[in-house]
Amino acid sequence: MRCCSCDRRNTPALTAYATFFMLVAWAGAPVSAAGADAPGSRPAGRNAPQVTVLDLSGRTSKGRLVQVDLPGAIQLDADGKLAEIPAGQFVWLGLEPPPPADPVVVQWFSDPPVPIRDKPEPAVHVRLDLRDGQVLAGMLRAMTKPDALAFEHRLLGRMDVPFNQVGRIRVQTEPPGPSTRVILPEPAAFDVLWLANGDRVEGILHSVDSDEIVVELASGQQVRTPTRSAQVIQLAAVPAPTTAAASRPAPMAAWLRLRDGQRIAASRVGWDPAGPAATFPFQGRPIVVPAGQLEGIEPVTVKWQWLTDLPAAGYEHHPGLAPPLKWQVDATAAGSRIYCDGSPVPHGLGMPAGSTIRFNLGGAYSRLLVWPILDDSAGIDGLGKARILTDGEPQWEGTVKALAQPTAVVVDLAGKRELVLRVEPSDGGDVLTRFVWSWPVLVR
Repeated sequence: MRCCSCDRRNTPALTAYATFFMLVAWAGAPVSAAGADAPGSRPAGRNAPQVTVLDLSGRTSKGRLVQVDLPGAIQLDADGKLAEIPAGQFVWLGLEPPPPADPVVVQWFSDPPVPIRDKPEPAVHVRLDLRDGQVLAGMLRAMTKPDALAFEHRLLGRMDVPFNQVGRIRVQTEPPGPSTRVILPEPAAFDVLWLANGDRVEGILHSVDSDEIVVELASGQQVRTPTRSAQVIQLAAVPAPTTAAASRPAPMAAWLRLRDGQRIAASRVGWDPAGPAATFPFQGRPIVVPAGQLEGIEPVTVKWQWLTDLPAAGYEHHPGLAPPLKWQVDATAAGSRIYCDGSPVPHGLGMPAGSTIRFNLGGAYSRLLVWPILDDSAGIDGLGKARILTDGEPQWEGTVKALAQPTAVVVDLAGKRELVLRVEPSDGGDVLTRFVWSWPVLVR
Protein backbone atom coordinates (compact mmCIF):
# COMPACT_ATOMS: atom_id res chain seq x y z
CA MET A 1 0.00 0.00 0.00
CA ARG A 2 2.89 2.33 0.80
CA CYS A 3 4.38 1.84 -2.67
CA CYS A 4 1.08 2.45 -4.32
CA SER A 5 0.51 5.61 -2.33
CA CYS A 6 4.07 6.77 -3.16
CA ASP A 7 3.42 6.16 -6.86
CA ARG A 8 0.26 8.23 -6.67
CA ARG A 9 2.08 11.08 -4.96
CA ASN A 10 4.86 11.08 -7.65
CA THR A 11 2.51 10.80 -10.66
CA PRO A 12 2.59 14.55 -11.51
CA ALA A 13 6.37 14.61 -11.44
CA LEU A 14 6.67 11.49 -13.58
CA THR A 15 4.17 12.92 -16.07
CA ALA A 16 6.16 16.16 -16.29
CA TYR A 17 9.42 14.29 -16.90
CA ALA A 18 7.78 12.08 -19.57
CA THR A 19 6.29 15.09 -21.33
CA PHE A 20 9.68 16.86 -21.29
CA PHE A 21 11.49 13.89 -22.86
CA MET A 22 8.73 13.42 -25.47
CA LEU A 23 9.06 17.07 -26.50
CA VAL A 24 12.84 16.75 -26.79
CA ALA A 25 12.51 13.60 -28.87
CA TRP A 26 9.86 15.16 -31.14
CA ALA A 27 11.95 18.31 -31.70
CA GLY A 28 14.97 16.26 -32.71
CA ALA A 29 13.12 13.82 -34.98
CA PRO A 30 14.16 13.99 -38.67
CA VAL A 31 11.73 15.14 -41.35
CA SER A 32 10.04 12.26 -43.18
CA ALA A 33 11.20 11.20 -46.63
CA ALA A 34 8.03 12.61 -48.11
CA GLY A 35 9.50 16.06 -47.64
CA ALA A 36 6.09 17.55 -46.92
CA ASP A 37 7.66 20.05 -44.50
CA ALA A 38 10.68 20.83 -46.63
CA PRO A 39 11.17 24.48 -47.65
CA GLY A 40 9.25 25.34 -50.80
CA SER A 41 7.12 22.18 -50.78
CA ARG A 42 3.54 21.57 -49.76
CA PRO A 43 1.01 18.75 -50.03
CA ALA A 44 -1.39 18.81 -52.94
CA GLY A 45 -4.84 20.21 -52.30
CA ARG A 46 -8.02 18.23 -52.69
CA ASN A 47 -8.79 19.83 -56.04
CA ALA A 48 -5.28 19.24 -57.43
CA PRO A 49 -5.49 17.23 -60.67
CA GLN A 50 -4.02 13.78 -61.14
CA VAL A 51 -1.11 13.92 -63.58
CA THR A 52 1.40 11.65 -65.28
CA VAL A 53 4.95 12.87 -65.93
CA LEU A 54 7.36 11.14 -68.32
CA ASP A 55 11.05 11.99 -68.04
CA LEU A 56 14.25 11.32 -69.97
CA SER A 57 15.27 8.48 -67.68
CA GLY A 58 12.25 6.46 -68.83
CA ARG A 59 10.48 6.86 -65.51
CA THR A 60 6.72 7.40 -65.29
CA SER A 61 5.63 9.42 -62.24
CA LYS A 62 2.00 9.69 -61.18
CA GLY A 63 0.40 11.79 -58.48
CA ARG A 64 -1.40 15.02 -57.69
CA LEU A 65 0.16 18.15 -59.10
CA VAL A 66 1.68 20.40 -56.45
CA GLN A 67 3.81 22.86 -58.41
CA VAL A 68 4.89 23.75 -61.95
CA ASP A 69 7.77 26.18 -62.31
CA LEU A 70 9.28 26.40 -65.79
CA PRO A 71 12.16 26.65 -66.17
CA GLY A 72 12.46 25.15 -62.72
CA ALA A 73 10.91 21.91 -61.54
CA ILE A 74 7.64 19.98 -61.32
CA GLN A 75 6.46 18.69 -57.95
CA LEU A 76 4.00 15.86 -57.44
CA ASP A 77 2.31 14.47 -54.36
CA ALA A 78 2.63 10.72 -54.92
CA ASP A 79 0.74 9.04 -52.08
CA GLY A 80 2.06 11.49 -49.53
CA LYS A 81 5.61 11.56 -50.88
CA LEU A 82 6.92 14.61 -52.69
CA ALA A 83 8.44 13.84 -56.08
CA GLU A 84 10.38 16.51 -57.96
CA ILE A 85 11.28 16.37 -61.65
CA PRO A 86 13.65 19.05 -63.04
CA ALA A 87 12.16 20.99 -65.94
CA GLY A 88 15.08 20.00 -68.14
CA GLN A 89 14.31 16.30 -67.67
CA PHE A 90 10.59 15.94 -68.29
CA VAL A 91 9.15 14.94 -71.66
CA TRP A 92 5.43 15.30 -71.01
CA LEU A 93 3.13 16.34 -68.19
CA GLY A 94 -0.36 15.02 -68.87
CA LEU A 95 -3.48 15.80 -66.86
CA GLU A 96 -6.02 13.04 -66.48
CA PRO A 97 -9.33 13.79 -68.22
CA PRO A 98 -11.95 15.25 -65.89
CA PRO A 99 -14.87 12.96 -65.05
CA PRO A 100 -17.88 13.36 -67.34
CA ALA A 101 -20.33 15.95 -66.15
CA ASP A 102 -23.75 14.86 -64.97
CA PRO A 103 -26.42 15.45 -67.60
CA VAL A 104 -28.45 18.60 -67.05
CA VAL A 105 -32.20 18.28 -67.50
CA VAL A 106 -33.51 21.17 -69.58
CA GLN A 107 -37.24 21.76 -69.80
CA TRP A 108 -38.39 22.30 -73.35
CA PHE A 109 -40.68 25.19 -74.12
CA SER A 110 -40.79 26.48 -70.58
CA ASP A 111 -42.00 29.80 -72.00
CA PRO A 112 -44.19 30.37 -75.02
CA PRO A 113 -42.08 30.73 -78.16
CA VAL A 114 -41.41 34.27 -79.25
CA PRO A 115 -41.13 34.87 -83.01
CA ILE A 116 -37.72 36.28 -83.97
CA ARG A 117 -37.85 38.46 -87.00
CA ASP A 118 -34.18 39.42 -87.29
CA LYS A 119 -32.30 36.41 -86.00
CA PRO A 120 -28.62 37.35 -85.54
CA GLU A 121 -26.13 35.26 -87.45
CA PRO A 122 -23.74 33.20 -85.32
CA ALA A 123 -20.18 34.45 -84.95
CA VAL A 124 -17.54 33.25 -87.39
CA HIS A 125 -15.13 30.94 -85.58
CA VAL A 126 -11.72 30.19 -87.04
CA ARG A 127 -8.77 28.01 -86.18
CA LEU A 128 -5.37 29.51 -86.94
CA ASP A 129 -2.40 27.27 -87.71
CA LEU A 130 0.58 29.56 -87.12
CA ARG A 131 3.95 28.96 -88.71
CA ASP A 132 5.64 28.54 -85.32
CA GLY A 133 3.44 25.50 -84.54
CA GLN A 134 0.75 27.19 -82.47
CA VAL A 135 -2.90 26.32 -83.05
CA LEU A 136 -5.33 28.97 -81.81
CA ALA A 137 -9.13 28.96 -81.95
CA GLY A 138 -11.22 32.10 -81.73
CA MET A 139 -13.32 34.63 -83.63
CA LEU A 140 -12.54 37.16 -86.34
CA ARG A 141 -13.14 40.84 -85.77
CA ALA A 142 -13.03 43.89 -88.02
CA MET A 143 -9.47 44.52 -89.21
CA THR A 144 -7.66 47.39 -87.51
CA LYS A 145 -4.22 46.98 -89.10
CA PRO A 146 -3.23 46.21 -92.69
CA ASP A 147 -1.95 42.71 -93.44
CA ALA A 148 -3.00 41.44 -90.01
CA LEU A 149 -5.92 39.44 -88.63
CA ALA A 150 -8.02 41.00 -85.90
CA PHE A 151 -8.44 37.89 -83.77
CA GLU A 152 -10.11 37.33 -80.41
CA HIS A 153 -9.09 34.35 -78.27
CA ARG A 154 -11.12 33.39 -75.22
CA LEU A 155 -7.99 33.10 -73.05
CA LEU A 156 -5.44 35.36 -74.74
CA GLY A 157 -7.88 38.16 -75.54
CA ARG A 158 -7.81 40.36 -78.63
CA MET A 159 -4.70 40.54 -80.81
CA ASP A 160 -3.53 41.45 -84.28
CA VAL A 161 -1.83 38.50 -85.98
CA PRO A 162 0.32 39.45 -89.02
CA PHE A 163 -0.43 37.48 -92.17
CA ASN A 164 3.22 36.36 -92.44
CA GLN A 165 2.85 34.47 -89.14
CA VAL A 166 -0.21 32.51 -90.31
CA GLY A 167 0.03 29.27 -92.27
CA ARG A 168 -3.64 28.38 -92.53
CA ILE A 169 -7.05 29.78 -91.54
CA ARG A 170 -9.86 27.27 -91.13
CA VAL A 171 -13.30 28.88 -91.09
CA GLN A 172 -16.00 27.28 -88.94
CA THR A 173 -19.49 28.52 -88.16
CA GLU A 174 -19.45 26.79 -84.76
CA PRO A 175 -16.85 26.64 -81.99
CA PRO A 176 -14.27 24.04 -83.08
CA GLY A 177 -13.97 20.78 -81.21
CA PRO A 178 -10.97 18.50 -80.68
CA SER A 179 -8.62 18.38 -83.64
CA THR A 180 -5.73 16.15 -84.60
CA ARG A 181 -2.39 17.36 -85.87
CA VAL A 182 -2.59 19.44 -89.04
CA ILE A 183 0.18 19.11 -91.60
CA LEU A 184 0.45 22.20 -93.76
CA PRO A 185 1.03 21.52 -97.47
CA GLU A 186 4.05 22.86 -99.28
CA PRO A 187 3.76 26.64 -99.60
CA ALA A 188 2.58 27.89 -102.97
CA ALA A 189 3.61 31.04 -104.77
CA PHE A 190 0.25 32.67 -103.90
CA ASP A 191 -2.38 32.48 -101.20
CA VAL A 192 -5.11 29.92 -101.91
CA LEU A 193 -8.75 30.26 -100.85
CA TRP A 194 -10.99 27.16 -100.90
CA LEU A 195 -14.72 27.88 -100.91
CA ALA A 196 -17.51 25.68 -99.58
CA ASN A 197 -18.82 25.09 -103.11
CA GLY A 198 -15.49 23.60 -104.19
CA ASP A 199 -14.14 26.65 -106.02
CA ARG A 200 -10.50 27.57 -105.62
CA VAL A 201 -9.22 31.15 -105.74
CA GLU A 202 -5.50 31.84 -105.99
CA GLY A 203 -3.98 35.26 -105.43
CA ILE A 204 -2.83 37.57 -102.64
CA LEU A 205 -4.94 37.81 -99.50
CA HIS A 206 -5.80 41.47 -99.15
CA SER A 207 -8.07 41.39 -96.11
CA VAL A 208 -10.18 39.03 -94.04
CA ASP A 209 -12.58 39.81 -91.23
CA SER A 210 -15.84 38.49 -89.81
CA ASP A 211 -17.84 39.61 -92.88
CA GLU A 212 -15.71 39.50 -96.02
CA ILE A 213 -12.56 38.09 -97.58
CA VAL A 214 -10.79 40.03 -100.32
CA VAL A 215 -8.27 38.30 -102.58
CA GLU A 216 -6.32 40.17 -105.25
CA LEU A 217 -5.72 38.09 -108.38
CA ALA A 218 -2.55 38.17 -110.44
CA SER A 219 -4.41 40.32 -112.96
CA GLY A 220 -5.01 42.98 -110.33
CA GLN A 221 -8.73 42.23 -110.04
CA GLN A 222 -10.12 41.90 -106.52
CA VAL A 223 -12.44 39.01 -105.63
CA ARG A 224 -14.74 39.55 -102.68
CA THR A 225 -16.54 36.69 -100.98
CA PRO A 226 -18.44 36.33 -97.69
CA THR A 227 -16.29 34.83 -94.95
CA ARG A 228 -18.96 32.23 -94.24
CA SER A 229 -18.65 30.84 -97.75
CA ALA A 230 -14.97 29.97 -97.22
CA GLN A 231 -13.57 26.79 -95.72
CA VAL A 232 -9.80 27.16 -95.72
CA ILE A 233 -7.29 29.88 -96.53
CA GLN A 234 -3.75 28.63 -97.15
CA LEU A 235 -1.24 31.50 -97.02
CA ALA A 236 1.95 31.55 -99.05
CA ALA A 237 5.20 31.59 -97.10
CA VAL A 238 6.89 34.98 -97.00
CA PRO A 239 9.95 36.04 -94.98
CA ALA A 240 9.09 37.70 -91.72
CA PRO A 241 10.17 41.34 -91.41
CA THR A 242 13.20 42.14 -89.31
CA THR A 243 12.23 43.58 -85.95
CA ALA A 244 14.15 45.17 -83.17
CA ALA A 245 15.42 42.91 -80.42
CA ALA A 246 13.30 44.74 -77.86
CA SER A 247 10.09 43.82 -79.68
CA ARG A 248 10.84 40.13 -80.02
CA PRO A 249 8.77 37.80 -77.83
CA ALA A 250 10.30 35.98 -74.92
CA PRO A 251 11.79 32.57 -75.76
CA MET A 252 9.30 29.73 -75.58
CA ALA A 253 9.59 27.36 -72.65
CA ALA A 254 6.65 25.01 -73.22
CA TRP A 255 3.64 24.11 -75.31
CA LEU A 256 0.33 24.21 -73.48
CA ARG A 257 -2.01 21.71 -75.13
CA LEU A 258 -5.72 22.30 -74.62
CA ARG A 259 -8.32 19.55 -74.81
CA ASP A 260 -9.99 21.10 -77.87
CA GLY A 261 -6.82 20.67 -79.94
CA GLN A 262 -5.28 24.11 -79.43
CA ARG A 263 -1.56 24.51 -78.78
CA ILE A 264 -0.25 27.68 -77.15
CA ALA A 265 3.42 28.67 -76.89
CA ALA A 266 4.24 29.96 -73.41
CA SER A 267 7.24 31.01 -71.37
CA ARG A 268 7.71 31.09 -67.60
CA VAL A 269 4.85 28.68 -66.98
CA GLY A 270 3.63 28.45 -63.39
CA TRP A 271 0.82 26.83 -61.47
CA ASP A 272 -1.98 28.30 -59.37
CA PRO A 273 -3.08 25.55 -56.95
CA ALA A 274 -6.13 27.53 -55.87
CA GLY A 275 -7.46 27.52 -59.44
CA PRO A 276 -6.21 24.98 -60.14
CA ALA A 277 -4.75 26.36 -63.35
CA ALA A 278 -1.60 26.91 -65.37
CA THR A 279 -0.39 30.50 -65.56
CA PHE A 280 1.94 32.36 -67.91
CA PRO A 281 2.49 35.93 -69.10
CA PHE A 282 1.32 37.03 -72.55
CA GLN A 283 1.95 40.52 -73.94
CA GLY A 284 2.36 41.89 -70.44
CA ARG A 285 -0.83 40.27 -69.10
CA PRO A 286 -1.20 37.23 -66.82
CA ILE A 287 -3.04 34.38 -68.55
CA VAL A 288 -4.80 31.59 -66.68
CA VAL A 289 -5.63 28.19 -68.24
CA PRO A 290 -7.99 26.16 -66.00
CA ALA A 291 -6.90 22.59 -65.36
CA GLY A 292 -10.14 21.24 -66.82
CA GLN A 293 -9.26 22.74 -70.20
CA LEU A 294 -5.60 21.70 -70.14
CA GLU A 295 -4.54 18.40 -71.68
CA GLY A 296 -0.87 18.66 -70.84
CA ILE A 297 2.40 20.58 -70.91
CA GLU A 298 5.23 19.76 -73.30
CA PRO A 299 8.69 21.35 -73.00
CA VAL A 300 10.41 23.20 -75.81
CA THR A 301 14.06 22.17 -75.83
CA VAL A 302 17.08 21.63 -78.07
CA LYS A 303 18.29 18.66 -76.01
CA TRP A 304 16.04 16.20 -77.81
CA GLN A 305 13.43 15.92 -80.55
CA TRP A 306 10.46 13.74 -81.40
CA LEU A 307 11.20 10.83 -83.73
CA THR A 308 8.02 11.80 -85.60
CA ASP A 309 9.76 15.00 -86.72
CA LEU A 310 12.48 12.98 -88.46
CA PRO A 311 11.67 11.99 -92.08
CA ALA A 312 11.54 8.26 -92.72
CA ALA A 313 14.22 6.77 -94.98
CA GLY A 314 12.07 3.80 -95.96
CA TYR A 315 8.82 1.99 -95.17
CA GLU A 316 7.41 -1.42 -96.04
CA HIS A 317 4.14 -3.13 -95.23
CA HIS A 318 3.53 -6.81 -95.94
CA PRO A 319 0.03 -7.45 -94.61
CA GLY A 320 -1.54 -10.81 -94.13
CA LEU A 321 -5.22 -10.04 -94.72
CA ALA A 322 -5.46 -6.25 -94.61
CA PRO A 323 -4.72 -3.98 -97.57
CA PRO A 324 -1.37 -2.16 -97.59
CA LEU A 325 -1.45 0.68 -95.09
CA LYS A 326 0.77 3.71 -94.48
CA TRP A 327 2.35 4.50 -91.16
CA GLN A 328 0.82 7.48 -89.39
CA VAL A 329 2.31 10.39 -87.49
CA ASP A 330 0.56 11.21 -84.20
CA ALA A 331 -2.28 8.81 -85.07
CA THR A 332 -3.02 5.10 -85.18
CA ALA A 333 -2.60 3.07 -88.37
CA ALA A 334 -6.34 3.55 -88.87
CA GLY A 335 -5.91 7.35 -88.75
CA SER A 336 -7.64 7.98 -85.43
CA ARG A 337 -6.21 9.93 -82.52
CA ILE A 338 -4.08 7.92 -80.09
CA TYR A 339 -5.43 7.10 -76.63
CA CYS A 340 -3.78 5.17 -73.82
CA ASP A 341 -5.87 4.26 -70.78
CA GLY A 342 -8.34 6.96 -71.68
CA SER A 343 -5.76 9.73 -71.99
CA PRO A 344 -4.75 11.25 -75.36
CA VAL A 345 -1.21 10.78 -76.64
CA PRO A 346 -0.25 13.77 -78.82
CA HIS A 347 3.01 12.21 -80.04
CA GLY A 348 3.24 8.73 -81.50
CA LEU A 349 4.04 6.65 -84.55
CA GLY A 350 1.18 4.34 -85.55
CA MET A 351 2.10 1.21 -87.52
CA PRO A 352 0.06 -1.79 -88.70
CA ALA A 353 1.12 -5.41 -88.23
CA GLY A 354 3.70 -6.56 -90.76
CA SER A 355 5.28 -3.13 -91.24
CA THR A 356 8.86 -1.88 -91.02
CA ILE A 357 10.12 1.69 -90.97
CA ARG A 358 13.71 2.97 -91.21
CA PHE A 359 15.31 6.22 -90.10
CA ASN A 360 18.76 7.60 -90.90
CA LEU A 361 20.39 8.80 -87.70
CA GLY A 362 23.85 9.79 -88.91
CA GLY A 363 25.32 9.24 -85.46
CA ALA A 364 23.67 12.45 -84.20
CA TYR A 365 21.83 10.95 -81.21
CA SER A 366 22.80 9.29 -77.95
CA ARG A 367 19.68 7.25 -77.18
CA LEU A 368 16.09 6.51 -78.06
CA LEU A 369 13.36 6.66 -75.45
CA VAL A 370 9.93 5.25 -76.36
CA TRP A 371 6.82 3.77 -74.72
CA PRO A 372 5.37 0.97 -76.95
CA ILE A 373 1.59 0.69 -76.51
CA LEU A 374 -1.60 -0.52 -78.14
CA ASP A 375 -4.22 2.12 -78.72
CA ASP A 376 -7.35 1.81 -76.57
CA SER A 377 -9.32 0.93 -79.73
CA ALA A 378 -7.58 -2.47 -79.75
CA GLY A 379 -9.94 -3.60 -76.98
CA ILE A 380 -9.16 -5.79 -74.00
CA ASP A 381 -7.85 -8.72 -76.04
CA GLY A 382 -5.40 -6.81 -78.21
CA LEU A 383 -1.83 -8.04 -78.60
CA GLY A 384 1.16 -6.70 -80.50
CA LYS A 385 4.76 -7.80 -81.10
CA ALA A 386 7.52 -5.43 -82.10
CA ARG A 387 11.29 -5.12 -82.49
CA ILE A 388 13.88 -2.34 -82.51
CA LEU A 389 17.13 -2.68 -84.46
CA THR A 390 20.10 -0.36 -84.91
CA ASP A 391 22.58 -0.86 -87.76
CA GLY A 392 21.05 -4.30 -88.34
CA GLU A 393 21.54 -5.45 -84.74
CA PRO A 394 18.50 -6.26 -82.54
CA GLN A 395 18.19 -4.01 -79.51
CA TRP A 396 14.74 -4.80 -78.13
CA GLU A 397 11.95 -7.27 -78.74
CA GLY A 398 8.73 -7.49 -76.82
CA THR A 399 4.99 -8.11 -76.71
CA VAL A 400 2.57 -5.37 -75.79
CA LYS A 401 -0.88 -6.10 -74.39
CA ALA A 402 -3.90 -3.86 -74.63
CA LEU A 403 -4.77 -1.66 -71.65
CA ALA A 404 -1.46 -2.55 -69.97
CA GLN A 405 0.67 -0.03 -68.08
CA PRO A 406 3.19 1.39 -70.61
CA THR A 407 6.85 0.67 -69.91
CA ALA A 408 9.64 2.75 -71.38
CA VAL A 409 12.26 1.23 -73.67
CA VAL A 410 15.67 2.90 -73.75
CA VAL A 411 18.00 2.12 -76.67
CA ASP A 412 21.62 3.23 -76.93
CA LEU A 413 22.13 5.14 -80.20
CA ALA A 414 25.68 6.41 -79.70
CA GLY A 415 27.44 6.18 -83.06
CA LYS A 416 24.46 4.42 -84.71
CA ARG A 417 23.62 5.24 -88.32
CA GLU A 418 20.23 3.53 -88.84
CA LEU A 419 17.18 2.88 -86.68
CA VAL A 420 14.60 0.25 -87.65
CA LEU A 421 11.19 -0.17 -86.01
CA ARG A 422 9.27 -3.33 -86.88
CA VAL A 423 5.74 -4.44 -85.93
CA GLU A 424 5.19 -8.15 -86.46
CA PRO A 425 1.99 -10.19 -86.84
CA SER A 426 0.98 -11.90 -83.62
CA ASP A 427 -1.45 -14.65 -82.69
CA GLY A 428 -4.53 -13.10 -81.19
CA GLY A 429 -3.87 -9.64 -82.69
CA ASP A 430 -6.05 -8.08 -85.37
CA VAL A 431 -4.83 -7.16 -88.85
CA LEU A 432 -4.23 -3.55 -87.83
CA THR A 433 -2.85 -4.23 -84.33
CA ARG A 434 -3.23 -0.51 -83.44
CA PHE A 435 0.40 -0.61 -82.37
CA VAL A 436 1.88 2.79 -81.47
CA TRP A 437 5.42 3.86 -80.63
CA SER A 438 4.25 6.52 -78.19
CA TRP A 439 6.38 9.44 -76.98
CA PRO A 440 9.38 8.47 -79.19
CA VAL A 441 12.25 10.75 -78.08
CA LEU A 442 15.63 11.08 -79.79
CA VAL A 443 18.13 12.52 -77.31
CA ARG A 444 20.83 14.55 -79.00
